[in-house]
Amino acid sequence: LNYHLYNLLLQNDYEGKYTGFKRAMLFDGFRDGSGIQSKSGFLRSGGRLVLGRTPAQTDIDLGRGGGGSTTSSTSTQLVTATGYGVIKSFLYYLYPLGSDHDLTVRWSLSVNDEVRESGTSTPTWPSSAGDSRTIYCNGVDVVPGDRCRMSIEVTASGAQLYRDDRNNGLGGTFRIDGRTAASGVMTASPLALPAGQSARAWVRHRGGAVGLTLRSGGEDHPMAA
Repeated sequence: LNYHLYNLLLQNDYEGKYTGFKRAMLFDGFRDGSGIQSKSGFLRSGGRLVLGRTPAQTDIDLGRGGGGSTTSSTSTQLVTATGYGVIKSFLYYLYPLGSDHDLTVRWSLSVNDEVRESGTSTPTWPSSAGDSRTIYCNGVDVVPGDRCRMSIEVTASGAQLYRDDRNNGLGGTFRIDGRTAASGVMTASPLALPAGQSARAWVRHRGGAVGLTLRSGGEDHPMAA
């Protein structure tokens, strides 16, 4: 059944042309990153791997408003990346309204309306108005045109978040490591394949050149275009 289903998918992909009886495997390692074991040079965005020589993305500072510009739950204004980089952390500001007690902060980081990372942190109580705290993430890739947003909620009633300097949303700074490269390597996660005499792969790319190698039993087998 799987073979027949895959054959139908191929015929649909190739505009209804007859492709014969196929035994094959569909695999996409880029859409959510789960099929990628490791990568260097490449940044993942929009279901693709991207290389950029320039420019490197720098920190994006949204500023901090005045003491009256606070809220317990808010998101940053939508910011658009103009370079290549990896979001490593987000710095935000707290305003204490009451006495010292435990704080819980829930957060989520979205790129192009997709939540890429989320979590909970327990920062120390701010000693004064405007104290900064930092949320660290595992690293979220961004390329030019990506739309980014950080959302934070403070559960304690005795502390609030500062808005940005225009009172349009959450204040703070996206801390970004600029990442540019002229070449990259991606290794897919290992998969068990049945015995066979050959392998065929399709790679769609724009610009540059792509090379493929099949690694089996610790030995590399370069694939010819």
